[in-house]
Amino acid sequence: MNYFGFREFLWDVLPEAREHILTAELYECGGRAEDGEVSGTYRLMSFAFQQVLNDAAERGDIPLARRCIDLLEQMLVHGDQDLSDAAYIRMIERYRSDAVTDLYGIYAGPVTREMLADISRDPMYRTAGEPPLPPVPVTDGRPDANAWEMRTWLWDRMPAARGSILIAERAEVQATMSLAAMTPERYVSEGIVHGMLPDLESYSYDHTDQEMVEQATDGLESMLADPVVAALLRAHTAEIIAEFGRNEHLRRYAGPRLRDLVG
Repeated sequence: MNYFGFREFLWDVLPEAREHILTAELYECGGRAEDGEVSGTYRLMSFAFQQVLNDAAERGDIPLARRCIDLLEQMLVHGDQDLSDAAYIRMIERYRSDAVTDLYGIYAGPVTREMLADISRDPMYRTAGEPPLPPVPVTDGRPDANAWEMRTWLWDRMPAARGSILIAERAEVQATMSLAAMTPERYVSEGIVHGMLPDLESYSYDHTDQEMVEQATDGLESMLADPVVAALLRAHTAEIIAEFGRNEHLRRYAGPRLRDLVG
């Protein structure tokens, strides 16, 4: 299972991992793993799945920790070779907190127990653990089709906004554990107007290379060339004019549509 396959699986079955998924993607957005790279699965196994399990075990959230341990058994039993290898290496062979080790001894499934017994030589893993919990219904947690279309449009055409988009999504997931409330308007407002544009001011003064500013202004020209997207952007004309006034580099690289917008 490649990075994106595991990302979607983890998003679907473990809402508590969603914030960690977006944090990992924010950290990597400058050099994001490509589809098919097994390394991405290992990264999410460590930064998202393992983090949720460790945090749950440390704070004594036994139901959540048990759900993670049950999911680990599923990955080891039903995952393809890439996924089961990542689960084995990250969750069994290389690292476990003491709190997680104690819970493995009580709740780990039969395949997990067999692997733990082989690694640790601890006889407690030779005895049966508690049966798995019933499946927990999970809400989809994705934006609706219109919001996702806008998100995809911005992501593909405005690389300079990707970090700001992820920050906006992470804030929403921190608050609701879902992106269902995201809208096209919010992606433009939070990702572009109140995210990317203010970031450009600090970026432009900290870097001699203005590539990101050029990318951003090219993207704004594309937004203004699309009637639907332009309408959402024009709703924030006053904020854009303010940013235009603050950032001389934005003024320098602005295209004709942006100059026309700000007058």
